[in-house]
Amino acid sequence: MTLQQHDVYASRGSKQYKAPSISIHHIKLRMRKALQALAFGLCLIISACSLASAASLERNAGDSALFDYAVRLYQAGQFPAAYGRFRALANRGDVDAARIALFMLRNGELLYGTKWGTTPAEVSLWLALTGGQHDFQSLFSSD
Repeated sequence: MTLQQHDVYASRGSKQYKAPSISIHHIKLRMRKALQALAFGLCLIISACSLASAASLERNAGDSALFDYAVRLYQAGQFPAAYGRFRALANRGDVDAARIALFMLRNGELLYGTKWGTTPAEVSLWLALTGGQHDFQSLFSSD
């Protein structure tokens, strides 16, 4: 079965307008990319949860409880609240929280429908903690 583009027309009074064509293939590709990013994020969260018990040896009791709470918020779909907790923990040097905060920052608009608040200094700290090398400069350029 081949995918086709369909022309869509709208009329106003006696004039007829052609809407831009969107192929089903294009829509499927965008959905696939979004689902792949979401799956990666969920794997990241699950991985962080499974490592949480080992990492709790390095975290103090308060930070461990805050990390667990942030994970529960994320799982409940309360992404802004979860991001705030992961951000705070990452700024205190928590590697797992930094990794999750970076993921949420990178995919904010695509997966969560928002741009998260952060500073270049925070991103630099998080990248240093995780050993990551990503180009986040575009997040701070003026639109």
